[in-house]
Amino acid sequence: MSTGGGEDRQSVLDPFGDAVNMSAAESERWLGTETAREAGQKGGGGGESTGSGQACRGVAVRRRADVPA
Repeated sequence: MSTGGGEDRQSVLDPFGDAVNMSAAESERWLGTETAREAGQKGGGGGESTGSGQACRGVAVRRRADVPA
């Protein structure tokens, strides 16, 4: 992917915006719930689930890219 943005950037952001159906703030609120902490597959040592880590990265992408929900 080029660093120039434009069409390449949009070809990634459009599907991301379609798949991620919550705003960054909504995602952060949900990630703070007990339900979110209990959900998902945990690594060998317990702690944060794989999905939770991915969701946090998704929130960061949404904030940086200003992708509408």
